[in-house]
Amino acid sequence: MLIILILFVASECFAEKSNESSNTWTETEAENHISSVEKISTSDNDNSLEMISNRSHEQYLKKIGKLKLLFVYAIWRHGDRAPLRIYPTNPCNESFWPNGLGELTEIGVQQLLELGKRFHEEYINCDPPLMSKNSYSRQIYIRSTGVNRTIRSAEAFLKGIFPSRISEKDSSGQVIQSSSSRSLNPIIPIHTTKLENDYIGNPFYRCLRAEHLEANGFRSTNFHNMTLRQKHLLDHLSKMTGYENLQLDERFNSILDTLIVERFHKFNETDWFTKKTEHEMRLLRTAILKYRFGTASYYGSNRELTRLRSGAILRSVFSVLREKWSCLNDDSINCAWYNNLKFYGSSAHDMTLIALLILIAPDEDIIDIYNPQYGATVIFELYSYKKKPYIKVLYSKKHSEKPIAVTILTTGCPQFSHFCPLQKFIAANKPYIPQNLQQECHQYENESRAER
Repeated sequence: MLIILILFVASECFAEKSNESSNTWTETEAENHISSVEKISTSDNDNSLEMISNRSHEQYLKKIGKLKLLFVYAIWRHGDRAPLRIYPTNPCNESFWPNGLGELTEIGVQQLLELGKRFHEEYINCDPPLMSKNSYSRQIYIRSTGVNRTIRSAEAFLKGIFPSRISEKDSSGQVIQSSSSRSLNPIIPIHTTKLENDYIGNPFYRCLRAEHLEANGFRSTNFHNMTLRQKHLLDHLSKMTGYENLQLDERFNSILDTLIVERFHKFNETDWFTKKTEHEMRLLRTAILKYRFGTASYYGSNRELTRLRSGAILRSVFSVLREKWSCLNDDSINCAWYNNLKFYGSSAHDMTLIALLILIAPDEDIIDIYNPQYGATVIFELYSYKKKPYIKVLYSKKHSEKPIAVTILTTGCPQFSHFCPLQKFIAANKPYIPQNLQQECHQYENESRAER
């Protein structure tokens, strides 16, 4: 574990230095890396890309066309929102939130606009670009959970990745034309589905088996004892918030959420919400989430709940990546959509990202997987190298943070490279991928109902 941590930190420090100079990458600098890169990139070893963690080498391979970015699948958390619930003694009632409880704020809109702009620079305003600067709807697919804040976040993201105005310049750099992109390009639709059926964006979709396993965890002696150990804190919070007989449930989670949101907006600075209280509440929130996702020690080595909560989402990612790759040399009508597609974006929630991070970057000592901030993003980049598919996984914990490669944290992937063979990446997570989601969710339906 220590070795992985050292490699992870070292590679990211090097990446930061390389990023600073990537815009001034010259032929001379490229030549300085030729000998070492060529030993790897021209060898007979098909897995030679697995040995490349140096960002300069990666940039060089892209420049000479040996490493090609084919496709990006990104999942982000929505932007800043109002609290979901107001506790009884809270002086900041719903009137403080003009858009309504749980709705995206103007700050949230701006955060996702900035996120979209960052994607524009990374994948469009680059050489070579992944997508056209014109918002061709065939190249991009956007989905969202069926919730206002995620839909509005998707809209803001699209405005950022495809700026509202396009300026054309002549050879001297003077603007000769400026026109609205909306009039030039088709509107990109945002696809949604009912939250209870959305196993791609909502880890808590309707699944009776998952609900049954989660309920067993909350009824366990382990969870009961944890609640007893926190009686002093729960009693204190009950007194301060007006919630009678407060337990480690959604009311508890909503208190922490509301206090953090109000503090960010400089509303209702409460004396009783001390750093110590906040720290204790955050630890408990993480403990509760572990019971919800099946990673608490109570579940032992049984990862069925994790499979249903997290695996369902990762399964959809794998499905798109596999189809994109398999369609590369297929010009049939069945592959027309995938051959045009360059970017798949999903506007979702913190719980969605937690579900993914549990599988792809499970080390809590390196990444705070249970606390993604507004605009946090998981990115899957699909590459072609020597006619073989490779995946690079990146994560940013908030909208303003540049994503870092986390591929080396994934079980089964090389610990010395940011790239992982697609099949190896899929195989490493195979135990967590439901094969028949409906069957696994509802095969114990009668049993689950009987035990309620």
